[in-house]
Amino acid sequence: MVYHIAINIDDKYIEHASAMLVSLFYHNRELHFAVHVITSQLTTSTIESLKLLVSGQYHHELFIHQLDTRQTDRFPEYHNSHISMAANYRLFLADILPSDIHRVLYLDCDLIVKGSIKPLVESPLSDNAVAAVEDMWSGKEDCYQRLGYSRHDGYFNSGVMVISLDYWRHHQLSKQFIAYLESHPHLVFVDQDILNGVLHDKWMHLPLCWNLQDGFLRRKRKIRKELLGEVDDACKNPKIIHFTGSRKPWDEDCMNPYKEEYFKYLDMTTFHGKRPQISAHWRRKALLSKLLIALHLKSRRYRKDFGGEF
Repeated sequence: MVYHIAINIDDKYIEHASAMLVSLFYHNRELHFAVHVITSQLTTSTIESLKLLVSGQYHHELFIHQLDTRQTDRFPEYHNSHISMAANYRLFLADILPSDIHRVLYLDCDLIVKGSIKPLVESPLSDNAVAAVEDMWSGKEDCYQRLGYSRHDGYFNSGVMVISLDYWRHHQLSKQFIAYLESHPHLVFVDQDILNGVLHDKWMHLPLCWNLQDGFLRRKRKIRKELLGEVDDACKNPKIIHFTGSRKPWDEDCMNPYKEEYFKYLDMTTFHGKRPQISAHWRRKALLSKLLIALHLKSRRYRKDFGGEF
């Protein structure tokens, strides 16, 4: 059986995509994958690097799908943000992937897989369009005011999704996504807002361990209160660690307790040994933060019981 995986990247994300894919392959050696890369333009060197990793080293299938940028040119750009225009490509998966593929697991490239994904990809979708995990900001009321639906439906994170391509095609969701964009000019997380706005009552809730987001590890959590009881269990045994937010493991100021997991898998790629350059300014700032925390003059951002230093 072939398990279909979809990612969207540009050239700047090749090393992070490589670390993610290695973590997936490492923990799922008994499975055979077809990796579908959705892109508007990749250099020859990036494509060769992907081929070497996916097909050459791990013997899985690789497919590069070129997206017509006329579909994405209408989307606003994320200015001064860690989110790239490539994030919007996932909205067109049902149009891009072959019609004989009925289900796909979409994965962001700023995450690490920590176990078998077989239970995830085989999740029964019933009549739902996607299966996903509640977003770490789903407790904020403005999500629902902005998108115009009840907080009872929740707000999911689009970084890990099991997608029913048959549903997306049958309901012509790519057209619905564009229509939603045109009728909602004040979106914040454009692609994720669109997915939630259109599918807020057509998604299956997955256990939080399948998309452990940075906010779950914080002392102050913004997820809906009714889900707080699940968070600690997910933090103790994550299946997928998702480095959400602007501070990634490859940035000097990343404080996520799981950041070393990223480098573990990066070191299994051609980018082994690569680390962020730590400035003297950040070293001083980190030492000061630790001192203030030790003196109880500053609160920790992350939970100490999950390994948080800050």
